[in-house]
Amino acid sequence: MKYIYKLLLIILLTKNLFCFDYSYEGNFESEFIKIETPDNKKYNILINRGAWRDSFGDIGTAFCHGKVETLITGKFNLEVVCENKNEKNEKFWILFFRERGDQGGGVGKARFLNGTGKYIHLIGQDCTFVARYFNKVNFHKHKCKIDDEKYKKIVNQ
Repeated sequence: MKYIYKLLLIILLTKNLFCFDYSYEGNFESEFIKIETPDNKKYNILINRGAWRDSFGDIGTAFCHGKVETLITGKFNLEVVCENKNEKNEKFWILFFRERGDQGGGVGKARFLNGTGKYIHLIGQDCTFVARYFNKVNFHKHKCKIDDEKYKKIVNQ
C-alpha cells in the first residue's frame, strides 16, 4: 500500500515539473455604472479597456464587460468577460469570477472560454488572478499552469 502512495506522489510531482507557467499582466481603465437599491444592495456594470502582455511574448488590447454585485450581507460577486486581441489578430475570451474581496481588488479564478490561433489550445484552461484598483485603473495579473502537451501545441502554432 505504501508503494502505491509513493507512486501517486511521484506522478503528481512529475506532472507539475512538466508544466509551463503562463502569465498575463494588464492595465485597464475602469468605468462603473452603478445602481443602489433602498435596502443597500449595490449593482455595478463594469467596463474595462486596456492593454496587456503575456509570457508568450505577445502584447495586445482588451475590452471587458461584466457585473459587480454587493449585497446587504456583504457578499461580493464579480463576473466579467474580456475579449483580448494580440498584435497578430489572434483573440481569446476569458471569464473572471470571484466572490471574495471588495470592489478595491482581490483574488479570483479565470477560465479561457474560447480562442483563435495559438489561444485555441487554452480553451477550458483555469487560472488564478489578482486585481487591484486605483484612480479608475485596474491593475491585473493572472497565472496558469499549462501542461507540457498544450504548451508544445501553442509554441509550434
